[in-house]
Amino acid sequence: MKSLRANWPRLGLAILSVLGVLLGASAIAQTLPQPAGDAAAIAAAPDLTESRIKAKIDELEARKDIPQAQREQALTLYKKALSELESAKTSQAAAEKFQAAIAEAPRKTEELKQELANVVGSSEQTIDNLASSVAELPAAEVEQRLTSARGDLAKLKTELSQLDVRLKESESRPSTARAEQTEEKLKLDNLAEASAIAEKGNGSPVTDARLTSISAERLARTAKVNLLEHEIISLPARQALITASRDLVAAKLDLLSKQIPILEDRLNRLRRRDAAQRQAQADALAQIPGLMLQSGASPSEVAAKIVLDYAEHGRQLAR
Repeated sequence: MKSLRANWPRLGLAILSVLGVLLGASAIAQTLPQPAGDAAAIAAAPDLTESRIKAKIDELEARKDIPQAQREQALTLYKKALSELESAKTSQAAAEKFQAAIAEAPRKTEELKQELANVVGSSEQTIDNLASSVAELPAAEVEQRLTSARGDLAKLKTELSQLDVRLKESESRPSTARAEQTEEKLKLDNLAEASAIAEKGNGSPVTDARLTSISAERLARTAKVNLLEHEIISLPARQALITASRDLVAAKLDLLSKQIPILEDRLNRLRRRDAAQRQAQADALAQIPGLMLQSGASPSEVAAKIVLDYAEHGRQLAR
């Protein structure tokens, strides 16, 4: 611990690689630039591991020669150290995702742009095809497609709104992230001072626990600074991806907004036709007695004429 305390400014990033080796996050060493003297740094930081801190906790709980108040204070500090290690691990995982976005986002952006070009380029044909296909569909199927289209429209509107919010937030994120970085670095400086004060302690279990807790918090805050740096670096690529996603959703929304009136018009026509046919049928049935009296025709002759007239009326309504 002595070497670690004396050389923290030089070992900040190096300890991250210790965390990666010992907590299963080996990508830390691949992600972060490593300063000279890493081997010495790793050897100097054996206590900053989950297993060793847990062993310290078990040892402390088993000892009977430590006053209860001191034991509880030391246990609290060791548990805080475990929490800081977990925080560092979480920050590193998030940093790796941002790093991956730098490589993956441009490819995904180009795919979305190509899909957008396809949607826009085929929109007129899509609309024409819909108008032709629904002309042959019954009212029930047209209504089903219309209900589905309205549901899709609502989803697209929600998605577009969310993308607009994300895009707006990303515009102000660089300055916010830089401010957070500055704050984290100031806290790291404060921790260096706290560590120097703690080193002057009497070597009691509480002092050792406090130094371990401070070192773990330094590790967590160093990982947070690294996370914020990766976030800032990857932001342009991620913004381009959000913009491409937004443009595609907007194009789909526009196309669907043009398709829905076609479905609505066809459904309204079919409903008017069905209503008119029902009315015509009722009118025809009511005319049978009068036509028989006027023309002297037989019931079968009157019925045949009504059927022909009804069929012609139906054809006119279907147009």
